[in-house]
Amino acid sequence: MKNLPLSNKTFVFTGNMEMDREEATYKVIELGGRCTKALSGKTTFLVAGDNPGQSKMAKAKKLKIEILNEVEFIKMISVDMDQEIDKNAKFHSSVEKIDISDFGESIGDSAEWGKEPSKTKDKNTIYSNVLGWAEKYRPRNSNEIIGNKGALEQIREFIGNKENKKCLFISGSPGLGKTTAVQVICKELNVELLEFNASDVRSKKTLVEQVKNKISTNSVLKGKRIVLMDEVDGMTSDRGGLAELNQIIKNSNVQFICIANDRQHLKLKTLINNSSEVKFKKLLVATILPRLKSILKSEGCFLPDTVLTEICMRCNQDIRYILNVLQRNKDIKNIKDLKVESKDISKNTFEIVAQLFKPLNCNKKLELFFEDYTILPLFMHEMYIKAHAFEWGKRKINEDVTIEKIHMASEALSFGDVIDGQIHGSAQNYSLLPAFGLFSCLIPGQIRLNSQIVFPQYLGKLSKITSIGKKIANMALSSKVNMEDFSIYFCVILQRLSFLLEQSLVMECVGLMLFYDIDKDMLYDMFKLFNIEIKNISSKTKSSLTKEYNKHKPVTSIKKEAKSINEDDFISD
Repeated sequence: MKNLPLSNKTFVFTGNMEMDREEATYKVIELGGRCTKALSGKTTFLVAGDNPGQSKMAKAKKLKIEILNEVEFIKMISVDMDQEIDKNAKFHSSVEKIDISDFGESIGDSAEWGKEPSKTKDKNTIYSNVLGWAEKYRPRNSNEIIGNKGALEQIREFIGNKENKKCLFISGSPGLGKTTAVQVICKELNVELLEFNASDVRSKKTLVEQVKNKISTNSVLKGKRIVLMDEVDGMTSDRGGLAELNQIIKNSNVQFICIANDRQHLKLKTLINNSSEVKFKKLLVATILPRLKSILKSEGCFLPDTVLTEICMRCNQDIRYILNVLQRNKDIKNIKDLKVESKDISKNTFEIVAQLFKPLNCNKKLELFFEDYTILPLFMHEMYIKAHAFEWGKRKINEDVTIEKIHMASEALSFGDVIDGQIHGSAQNYSLLPAFGLFSCLIPGQIRLNSQIVFPQYLGKLSKITSIGKKIANMALSSKVNMEDFSIYFCVILQRLSFLLEQSLVMECVGLMLFYDIDKDMLYDMFKLFNIEIKNISSKTKSSLTKEYNKHKPVTSIKKEAKSINEDDFISD
């Protein structure tokens, strides 16, 4: 421990850091240091991220403890990690060069295998050289996986503990090592892994044939088994596949691990709700560089840090893609000679919103805006007001936010809405899109965001309004009255219903609702839509309304029609 770079050094972290806190702690411990939660006279460094704790900062200055920002901390551990590169390079070269002569006794006469050992080694090192770097330097154990140490521990805990939920859902961008992590941890824990690519077994029929039948048979090994369903988001396009997978997981005694790149797909909601969840975060470039230098050194190559950083940025921190690009560009000396094939990187909408609130240049933000210019302004409208400066009247948690900035963002969003009317209205002036992006995303994005990004509530309310509008349109059509006149007439009906409820005349209210075919679930939303205030309605009246409506509502003919429909009619022979 004394020979390690950070021996006898103690670190304390405060504030919000881009690097995962658990990963930073792991890096310090790996290099011989230790981490504590509280400052003391023995503390060597205080690493301060965004919005650091003021009490810790004051105490650090009082105790004369050196304060590092995140960039300085990453540079420190990167330099120290470079000292370990020689060891890692030797380890990987010894792993890749396998000598078959070691197995001579089991294959045949050991004397015959030992006659020309040099030729035997040459043949086997050829295979290692033919392999792509992404496969050649695939991690053999969990210590070789870059970053996401907290996620690795969660996976290990799930596999090792039988009392957990039946399924673990792992999500994250491509190339972060999600599948490799499961494979190496299962190998370390001596757990049998049944691996399926969910995009190949996406239908109900193939799930039953390939997955259900395999896990129902007894294993040759008596130990624990884990079923890995990779790329489970590829099952969303086929009808019945995810529903069958949920049933298999529910009824099986075997634990499942499902991996997806896009966790935001609505069809995955049931699977996620019934699973424990682990999220792999995108890696920082500074954490990838030491590993790339180690690989280059073992290959006898060298590339400047500027070139390596540019490769990482262009590849969107996808380790697998980075290694493929690195192998093709291993001999270049100048960043101008870098050849990176364009890769279609599908950006998650939530990731784009997070980027829009970061201090990027205008051109970069405008490119992000054009990824999905229809929904991103709604996200910005939802999130800018959540970047509040105070938390329930307590101390200031975001000094960057002022009432002037919130006012500026609000004005910009309002003006952006006017521009949107010119784009999607009768004028159809799409040349205004850059201006729309400036006012709806770039200016509001100047506020530093603290809260978690959430889906726009507007879209949920819009869905309700649309369903109510369709209901009223159908009623107007059956009454043979135009929509404008019927809306006035319908407003009078709603006022009558609100009066009956305020007077607790439940039966009269139910009778009027049934006569006009007004759904009880839509009633209160209709009141809000037509700006009809409801006063003095007790909870007892509301519960009575629900009971009486459910008792007297007409049974629709849908169930009768459903009985006559045979499920086999939809399944072709």
